[in-house]
Amino acid sequence: MAPYVTALLKEMAYYELLLKGRQVTTLFFGGGTPSLLSGDQIQALVEAARDRFEWAADVEVSLESNPGTLDLEKLKQYYQAGVNRISMGVQSFDSKELRWLGRTHGVDEVFEGVANIKQAGFDNFNLDLIFGLPEQTLNDWQQTVEQALKLGSTHISLYHLTIEPESTFGDIKKLPDPSQEMGATLFNWTKQNLEAAGFEQYEISNYARKGYRCRHNETYWQNRDSIGIGAGAWTYFQGKRYLRPKTIEAYIKDVENQTFERIEEETLDLNDSIKETLVFGLRTKDGVDLNRLEKRYSRSLDKETVTAIDRLIDQGLLLQEKDQLRLTNKGFLFADTVAVELI
Repeated sequence: MAPYVTALLKEMAYYELLLKGRQVTTLFFGGGTPSLLSGDQIQALVEAARDRFEWAADVEVSLESNPGTLDLEKLKQYYQAGVNRISMGVQSFDSKELRWLGRTHGVDEVFEGVANIKQAGFDNFNLDLIFGLPEQTLNDWQQTVEQALKLGSTHISLYHLTIEPESTFGDIKKLPDPSQEMGATLFNWTKQNLEAAGFEQYEISNYARKGYRCRHNETYWQNRDSIGIGAGAWTYFQGKRYLRPKTIEAYIKDVENQTFERIEEETLDLNDSIKETLVFGLRTKDGVDLNRLEKRYSRSLDKETVTAIDRLIDQGLLLQEKDQLRLTNKGFLFADTVAVELI
């Protein structure tokens, strides 16, 4: 991994001038399994970011991990390096479901990982869970969520299983598809019970205890600039979105040659930017302040979008109170439909 870390450090240097005068508020180690990196490597990356960019006083530094990759000594090194938030890809507390998902960890490794996280000094950690698995019952899901609550996490992310054609599961035929009714049952039970346990659903898929929202993810939902560094990393900066080389080998070669290639680069026009910001913002509990949206882009929503909003309000999917537009409870269940109507 050393050549890859060296390339990451060089790409940071490339962005130093571009980000001059811009304050870094979050740093997120994600994609793949960054917890495979050593404590020294994470420390080198955090220190480089701190040295090269204007660093906010309370930067959120998150690191994604998988159970089985988090021994206590490594976690202590991460903590000392400045990481202050851990996200663990648990997915399920059901051994059968973990095997179906192809996960290499077992339930015991989740318990061990959480114990190590706490012992290392972290008081802010997230657990990722997946629902909507074939033949998953409400009771199965309830046991997973209840076990997650017992572990004392400050944040829980819940994702619906999606099968992509090119994925490991893409060639599996006739998978039982959970009914829309079952999806609504799981969603409503989860919301009710997590809120009763002191969590706030601040975004469709994310719940947090007070003061523990993931600020990095909020950057995406607010459609703010974010720089992606590394193989397969996406950047959204100054109205442009682009991807870096997808494989580690191609990425290292790109950096060594100082090419810094932007793959699939897209320039968003003003109207597209407004619509994206609207749709992303509607994923959150707070929704979108339409007055602020218009001031941010110095442009009003086009007639087509206003008509779509009125139609979605009539269908009971959106609610507008003065300038604040947000999803209704029903709208949360049909957020993808809302997004399609507004884009």
